[in-house]
Amino acid sequence: MRRWIAGLALAAVAVLAVAWSRKPAPRQVPASRVERAGLLSLITTNATAEPSQWQAVVAQMAGRIESVRVKAGDKVWRGAALAAISDPAIESEAAAGEAALKEAEASLEASLRGGPAGERAEIGALESKLRVELASARRDRAAIERLAAKDAATRAELEAASDRVARIEAELKSTADRRVALVETASSAVAASRVNQARQALEAVLARKRRAVLTAPVSGVVYELSARPGDWMQPGAAAARVGVMDPMRLKVFVDEPDLGRVTKGMKLKVSWDAAPGEVWEAAVVQTPAQVTALGTRMVGEVIAEMPNPAARVPSGANLNVEIEAERIEGALTVPKEALRRRDGALGVLAVEDGVLRWRTIRTGISSLSLVEVIDGLREGDTVVSSSDPQYVEFMKVTPVMRGAAGK
Repeated sequence: MRRWIAGLALAAVAVLAVAWSRKPAPRQVPASRVERAGLLSLITTNATAEPSQWQAVVAQMAGRIESVRVKAGDKVWRGAALAAISDPAIESEAAAGEAALKEAEASLEASLRGGPAGERAEIGALESKLRVELASARRDRAAIERLAAKDAATRAELEAASDRVARIEAELKSTADRRVALVETASSAVAASRVNQARQALEAVLARKRRAVLTAPVSGVVYELSARPGDWMQPGAAAARVGVMDPMRLKVFVDEPDLGRVTKGMKLKVSWDAAPGEVWEAAVVQTPAQVTALGTRMVGEVIAEMPNPAARVPSGANLNVEIEAERIEGALTVPKEALRRRDGALGVLAVEDGVLRWRTIRTGISSLSLVEVIDGLREGDTVVSSSDPQYVEFMKVTPVMRGAAGK
């Protein structure tokens, strides 16, 4: 009997030994050490590019596009001809206006000299002739008067001589009146008025001619060209847009929660999928006054300015943007993947003597991979660097270090 009891005891001890030997080993978990590091908080978003200054090339008259002299992307100077609207009547009207102006100017010149040269010469010749005749008639009348005093000439002869003098004097006065009338008809004031009217009429035609040519309102790049030969244009319709492409204006779409971290002067790093490997620098020049919907996002439009040598980035390009919001040197950090939430609180699982313990923490700024710990952890603590739900509090673990936080 005693042997049988002893045998049972030995068997029980063996079973316990086997069970103890089969107890599971502590579970391995990925872990990181809480360390201090420089922390750069970035806001990652997108932006669209547009010229820093631009003006539309607008048609000022109705007509059909006759020719287009540039193409999109061309650099142009202010006043350069970009396109022309056809108007066949302009050339003939301009020629008629120039002829009318020349005629009016000739009339003004003639008035300043006392009338047309032909009429002035005719009147002058007639006056000379009449003066000679008047002198002769007066001599004849004087001779007859002397003869009549001696009764050698009749009274009728004397009256006839006097009548001839009076007639010539009347003709001479009439010629003088013609000269005065000639000067009055072509007076300087009237002639100058006609010149002014002709000049204004010609200028109106030339203004129409100038409006038929669409010119660049500013120096820059033709970044949008909608006009094509044969297109019909209405007054006020835009045929093209010319803009200043260096510097470039960026419209940066920042999500509402991040807007409070963006201030004027902040630096941006800009990239473009169409130019892999290239990076441009920009700076914030204006923060938004309102928040608007952009698809499913609520964003503010932050305005930035970016140098754009050789107009490498075109207007309308969709760009990738990183905003350097805040930088802290020597911040206490943990990996972002270590963060967990429990009952609305933010925390981590810390490894203490091989057992996982919950730690509630308070965080500050964050970068792409790290988050600043303001309270709840100390430098050198070990935390689970994974949010996998299989790791729970009180679990016995063996930490597998992934290196210092942030590496």
